[in-house]
Amino acid sequence: MLFRIHTVILYFLLLLSVHSTLRGENDGLEDEFFKTLFLPNKHPVKQKLDKIFSESRASLNLANLTKAGFEKNKPRKVTKIIVTSHSLMPGFLFKLYLDTQCEIPECSELEFFIRRIEGANIIRKIITEHRLDSYFCVPKKWIYKIPCQNLPPLDCIQRKYLLVVEDMDIYSKNENKIMWQSKRVTHALLDNLYLILWKSSLSDGAKISNIPFTSEGRIAFIDTQNYGYPVVNYNRLTPYISKKNQLYWESITQIPD
Repeated sequence: MLFRIHTVILYFLLLLSVHSTLRGENDGLEDEFFKTLFLPNKHPVKQKLDKIFSESRASLNLANLTKAGFEKNKPRKVTKIIVTSHSLMPGFLFKLYLDTQCEIPECSELEFFIRRIEGANIIRKIITEHRLDSYFCVPKKWIYKIPCQNLPPLDCIQRKYLLVVEDMDIYSKNENKIMWQSKRVTHALLDNLYLILWKSSLSDGAKISNIPFTSEGRIAFIDTQNYGYPVVNYNRLTPYISKKNQLYWESITQIPD
C-alpha cells in the first residue's frame, strides 16, 4: 500500500515539474531530473534521429514521416499516438504525435512520455527486487527532443518530443492469445504477475495486449503509464487464460489489500 501511495505522489510531483518547465519557471529541460529521461547524446539512435530531423520536418504528417524512412502506421485508436520503426534503427520503436494532430494539446506529449518512462522504471525495480527477470521484462524508454531547424506551418502544433522505446520483439495479437492459453502460464507466473500489478497499481496491466509474450518467452510490460491508480482491473486477463487458471487468478486477485 505504501508503494502505491508513493507512485501517486510521484505522479503529481512529475506533473508539477512539467507544468513549471512549460511555464518557464524551471531552468528548462537541462536540469538533472530531466537529463535522466532524455536520450543520451552519445546514443547511436540520437545521432541518426538528429540527421533525419535536421533534413526535414519528419513529424509534420504521415507523408513526411514515411518519406523520412519510418514505417507508415496509423494513429492508435485510443491514444492517437503513432507507433513506428525505422530500418536504420533496428531494435527500437518510436512513439510520437504529428504536428497536424491539432486535437492533441502540446503539453500532453511530454507528460505522457514522462509518465511512461516513470512507470517502466517502477515496474523494472519491482522485477529486479523480486528477481523475476526470468518471467518478465520492460523496455527502456527515452525522450528525444526534436530539432527546431524545420518548423511546421502556423496552423499546426509544433511537436517538440518523441519517445524512443526498446523493441521487445513481441508476438502478434493472435500468437499472444495462444501463449496466454498455453502451459507457459503457470500458477507461479500468475502469482508474480499479480505481485507486480498490485505493487505498481498498474490499472490496465492485466490487459493481454499490454503484457504480451516476447519471442524469448518472457512477458513484456509495454504500456506503463497507468500506474499508481487506486483500482487494478484484474478481470481483464480472465477470459484469455485456461479455465483452470481462471479459477486460480480469481482466487488470488480477490484477496483484500
